[in-house]
Amino acid sequence: MMAKRLQFTTVTIYEFPLTYGGSAVPEDTGPPIGLASTHVHHSVARLDEDKKPRRGRVARWPHADRVEVLKKACFTQKEIAAICFEAIDIRRSRLETVEEIQQLRELERKKKRKELRRAKRAREECKESEDCQDAQEPSTKRVALEA
Repeated sequence: MMAKRLQFTTVTIYEFPLTYGGSAVPEDTGPPIGLASTHVHHSVARLDEDKKPRRGRVARWPHADRVEVLKKACFTQKEIAAICFEAIDIRRSRLETVEEIQQLRELERKKKRKELRRAKRAREECKESEDCQDAQEPSTKRVALEA
């Protein structure tokens, strides 16, 4: 059986300007930036078989650079301040959520440890009682099977 292959010969590149991006709140500080809803330029290029696609990393932009992007996108200082306060609220909410999750996990760990200690005590008490020892010893009675 022959292996199936798919190969592309061209790539279409769409370029978008940067603007406010509410769904991409930065982890540390600054307003969120993202891509505008419509592209400003597009181009088509041939793919070279010999070249491997390059992999990039997402850049971390400082607060001032993020503000500058929004200014260039015609946001006012007041709008940028509102965006920054919203981002602060989102980060605070994320931290509270993380803290709540950590508290719930700690409660679960304590509950499991308590259950394990209770089960251990029950086993130890059972070993000391006669009823449990009789139940733990293998039966020495043999049952005759009729043929």
